Amino acid sequence: MPKQFYNHFADNMKALHLPAPESLFGTITTATASIGSMMKYIQTYGTKATVREMLLTLPGAFSGAGGGSIGFATAASEAILVIGAVSAAYYVGACLGSLAVATKKSLSTEASIAECLSTAVLHGIDTPPWLQNTLAANPALLGRRC
Repeated sequence: MPKQFYNHFADNMKALHLPAPESLFGTITTATASIGSMMKYIQTYGTKATVREMLLTLPGAFSGAGGGSIGFATAASEAILVIGAVSAAYYVGACLGSLAVATKKSLSTEASIAECLSTAVLHGIDTPPWLQNTLAANPALLGRRC
């Protein structure tokens, strides 16, 4: 299921024209850890932060900044180059939607917003109102075409 999970996750992100580095989202464990870290950043710095700001300040995002793996540094660099100015809240919403889509597709079913949020809670990811609003306003984040 791990590779199948990543393929579904990456396919959903690709449909949204967003990067999904395997080093960050390759398994359900790494995906939930990455999303959880990004959620904490947004909770601290607000929903208007960009992906660039978020990735540059996350501990361990770059090996030269005090830790982290080469894979994470490469993934962060890729995300900054491709979508640095995108809202961090939108990107995290897309990641959470893709987590739900990948989980559900791995089980051969579709994801709803409620299932997306329950998937987040199941994996210890907070679901504040701004995230719920982002998902509701952007159904494509759940793999649905508007």
